[in-house]
Amino acid sequence: MPSRTAKALRWAPPPLRRKGWDEVVEADIVSESGRLVMQTLSASKVRFPNLARSGPGRYRLRLYTRQGEDLILVYPAGRRERRDAGRR
Repeated sequence: MPSRTAKALRWAPPPLRRKGWDEVVEADIVSESGRLVMQTLSASKVRFPNLARSGPGRYRLRLYTRQGEDLILVYPAGRRERRDAGRR
C-alpha cells in the first residue's frame, strides 16, 4: 500500500527540491472557512486533519510524488515574507 503523508506547516517549507521525487507540483488554495480537509486518497483509509492551521486565508499546497509515496505540504501563502520582514 502506498505511503501518504500530509503536513500542515506554520511557515513556508524549505526551498523546493525535486531530487528523489518523480513529480513535484504547487498550487494556491483558499480556505474561506478556515478548514482544509482532504478526502481519503484512492484505496487508502487514511483521513487527514484540518490542514488550515492559520484559519481562513490563502494557502500553498506542495505535492511530492514517487513510486509508492506521496507527501503533501500545506502552508500559509505569504507567511514567510511577513515573518522575514519583521527581522530587519
